[in-house]
Amino acid sequence: MFKRFIIALLIIALAALGVLYLIRTRSREQAKKSEAQERAAVGELAFASMVKKHNAIDAWDRDLSRGEPVRTAPVMTMELEKLWLTERPILFAGRIKDVKTEDQNNYRLVISQDVYLTVALARPVVRTALDLSLLCPKSMLEAFIAGHPDYLEPASGLGVIAKIDSVEPASLSEAGLSQVERKTGKGKCLDLMAVRIR
Repeated sequence: MFKRFIIALLIIALAALGVLYLIRTRSREQAKKSEAQERAAVGELAFASMVKKHNAIDAWDRDLSRGEPVRTAPVMTMELEKLWLTERPILFAGRIKDVKTEDQNNYRLVISQDVYLTVALARPVVRTALDLSLLCPKSMLEAFIAGHPDYLEPASGLGVIAKIDSVEPASLSEAGLSQVERKTGKGKCLDLMAVRIR
């Protein structure tokens, strides 16, 4: 009888531990989900003033992904042309890939869409690599870099308002992997904003 009592106590203790583990796991999942939603809201609010100021298109990526969180199908150049080559500029979130001097007054700023930043901002992810190559006034970019010395850190990115003039396709091999489709929008940088994802 004493043995049965001990076994029953062990079963109850294990069940209680299981329930506590389940509750703790669910609360962590809810906290992560809440944190992601909060980051997305902060990102959207930060970008909202820039989007409004320039009357920019900020939902082109949702149109491109057809409302889905991930688009695995390749992106055709003509799809981006319809979304980017308009009278209005676009909002693009990414990371600085390169900066070079274009002329006495401008830099050529290359920005790549970044999966981690895209997910952190709750934006749709597309399989095709997307870049912007933008003519950017030196004064604008130098002020941005001076104000954000950590701009190349992994947790840093930027939102850019850009007027796109053309879209060019490319197919590149990266790190010995199979071909990666890449589309590059070329145009002018109108505004920059730093983004932190942590």
